[in-house]
Amino acid sequence: MGKQKHWGQYQKKEPRKPSKAENIIGFILIAIFMLIVGIGMSGGKSSSSPKASAPLISVEDQKAERTAKYTSQVRAYVSFLDTEESFFKTTKASTVDMEKIRKTLVLIESLADSLNTARQNKPDLSPSDIKYLKGIETRLSSFQQRVLPGLRLAFKKQSGKLLWEHDVDVFVSGAGNTTITFVGTLFASNANIKTAQTKLDDVIERLRFKRTQFKWYEDADKYTYYKIPSPPDGKLAPFKFGAFQEMASGYK
Repeated sequence: MGKQKHWGQYQKKEPRKPSKAENIIGFILIAIFMLIVGIGMSGGKSSSSPKASAPLISVEDQKAERTAKYTSQVRAYVSFLDTEESFFKTTKASTVDMEKIRKTLVLIESLADSLNTARQNKPDLSPSDIKYLKGIETRLSSFQQRVLPGLRLAFKKQSGKLLWEHDVDVFVSGAGNTTITFVGTLFASNANIKTAQTKLDDVIERLRFKRTQFKWYEDADKYTYYKIPSPPDGKLAPFKFGAFQEMASGYK
């Protein structure tokens, strides 16, 4: 499902091209967006340990070994989920910094990826394994629904601080803070809008915003907006290759 972009028409109040100074500011803005988008970088790549030659083992033992691998990956991330759940019991998600936003997104996506791997290998799992994994899926979904609206607000606050001195204001709106709006005179330039959206694309989707808007002044009733095909907050979904991936079919 590709991203849809919808181009509005600007008010013809003052038809003009951005000045040379505004274009220079546009380049500065792009550099600032690059700092913001540091959050959009995925977590560390998982690496496989080199496999040494091993003696032949029975089919049952091989199955048990695979099962332990799938569940141990999940348990490793669950230990981080324990920490995050405790942290957000005493700290509002809307108050965290960019680094905490990044780490929380990496945890959500990495745990979803491990759960997805387990789903893909259902035949190797025991009934007790499946019961455990179902419980973690429910827990992760609940965690996402609790923190993602606050993380979107935190992203608005932190990006607003970075962009304020370049005369760009940032707003969020909609139920659950799902629309983000950037306001600044340099968004009279379609080129600046396109560049900003391109730079922000991954992080905006990973935070599960539903729409981005670019206005060249706050009260403009005609502006450019993009619809973002992000999943609902409670849906489990690994983020790979610049897009959310569907989970394998669930357990029965």
